[in-house]
Amino acid sequence: MFFILRCLGVYLLLFGFPSLFAEPSGLPLFAAELERHESLYDKKLAELPEIKIKYSGSPQDLIDFLTTLIKIDPKRSEGYVERAEIYNIINQYDRELEDLSIALTLEPENLDLLESRIATSSFLHTVALENTKYLGGYPKHRAEVYGQAVILDRDRLSELMPEDAHNIYERGKIKVLMGDVNGGIQDFNLSIELFPFPFAYMSRSEAKEQLGDLQGALSDYVVLLAESPEDIYYYLQVQRINVLLGDLKSACNIYNQAIKRFGKDVQGYPNLILVDPNDCKAV
Repeated sequence: MFFILRCLGVYLLLFGFPSLFAEPSGLPLFAAELERHESLYDKKLAELPEIKIKYSGSPQDLIDFLTTLIKIDPKRSEGYVERAEIYNIINQYDRELEDLSIALTLEPENLDLLESRIATSSFLHTVALENTKYLGGYPKHRAEVYGQAVILDRDRLSELMPEDAHNIYERGKIKVLMGDVNGGIQDFNLSIELFPFPFAYMSRSEAKEQLGDLQGALSDYVVLLAESPEDIYYYLQVQRINVLLGDLKSACNIYNQAIKRFGKDVQGYPNLILVDPNDCKAV
């Protein structure tokens, strides 16, 4: 009798009170259940290459598949990343940015995701600046919205990769486009300290000229000319800025050097030539 009662007690404990073992709503899955979900997620994720081929002409079917994948485990980033790629292809940029943002909350140090979001925001910023409508009616917002998003993401990228001179340079460029010329120059200064590449000098020279600092603009092109005396563009920029400074003698000297070195090729840059070639013959 005792044996029977004990067995009955065990039975009731295991099967008579399921609420003791059932997962309460909203609580995490048990380890075994979680493992089952992860296994299902990985299985469906492995199917994705074939699904892409099967539904290559039907983006909505791909989106539906990835949405199902996300529902299995919304705490994994792969589904959001893949769906963002599809949204980009079909020009649904707001949804792409939303998925990239969710993926970044799950992987905040993923440089590829961050750079993807920067690329899309930068594209929309450019389109908005041109005041045109891209496929699907984009951009949805003013250029400033996308520009500020790019700056914030480049700030984050700079935190993750403080020695990335190109990222800082690109941040400076968009600051200038948004009217923060001094901020842009500061970024160009920093990028040049990290890695003195020509585009940073050129952008800094242009920004200085915007602020009326012609002598500073000239200095940057003089540096570039000293580093690359084979580049006709630098000769003509030095010539142009000297004219703006009122130093016609120096402008003609550098122009004559360009003629001597490059001959008729100089005439291929008429917008940069501010001197009168006839006046320079006598210098």
